[in-house]
Amino acid sequence: MFGSQIIPTIGFIFLLGAAFAPIPIAWSTWTASSAPDNTETAGGLFVAAVQLSAAMGAVGGGLIFDTNGSNGVYALSAVSWVGSALLAFTLFRSNSNSERLKFPIRRTT
Repeated sequence: MFGSQIIPTIGFIFLLGAAFAPIPIAWSTWTASSAPDNTETAGGLFVAAVQLSAAMGAVGGGLIFDTNGSNGVYALSAVSWVGSALLAFTLFRSNSNSERLKFPIRRTT
């Protein structure tokens, strides 16, 4: 992204780490407060989602790279980020009640 400029590259890597490192902690905190009896199930769901996302990204990125090169991968990444942001904004904006953060797994006891 920054070519041979090492300082901006290091800064960008730190920025990405700072942006995405809190996600597992936030997920664990949310599930512990929303579904205290199902935290183990939620943890398994989180691991499965991360693994599936990594696999889909690797396959999709490889296919795009084979057909369009590295520019195609960057373009697809930009489109998916913008699409995800719009989807999240639309879903959270349209559902303004407090029930939107409730955990979807029901208690069995």
